[in-house]
Amino acid sequence: MNYLRFLTLLVAILISSLAYGQVRSAMTTYEDESYSSLRITLDAPADDVEEIWEDFWDDRYDIDLDRLDKDRNSLAQRAEQVKLPLVHPGNIDVYTKVTDTDNRSDVALALLIDGSAVTERSDPAAYRAAEAILNEFRTVFYTKYFDEQLAEARDELEDMRDDSQDDSK
Repeated sequence: MNYLRFLTLLVAILISSLAYGQVRSAMTTYEDESYSSLRITLDAPADDVEEIWEDFWDDRYDIDLDRLDKDRNSLAQRAEQVKLPLVHPGNIDVYTKVTDTDNRSDVALALLIDGSAVTERSDPAAYRAAEAILNEFRTVFYTKYFDEQLAEARDELEDMRDDSQDDSK
């Protein structure tokens, strides 16, 4: 019964994630600087998102994000003068921020080329590449997150079966 309830919840979260997962533009403050950023919202607590976000950058792009600022609700990070050929042939600065908002997380990404933030108007190709990065992350995140949730549900189900068998003896 609990397993069916969990699967129903999983489907509901997946459907809602499609609506909340759209990439949008907004100004975001990273430490003391504000930049035009691309953002997505994910249906998961920030603690879960932060770990997968850091691994994503390291595994996919060989970029190590350095912590800028950590407060109660957000984690801001940056990588300066890194190679990200998908976006730009030269070096760029990457700013990211994961913010916890009522069991959801906003993930912000600002890419700076020569000190200027990439926007749809300033560099359409780089902007589309940044959108692609966030869309790729959303897919990677939900795959890993739901795999972990399903593994936990399987473990709980197995524990309930074991308890049931113990009770019947």
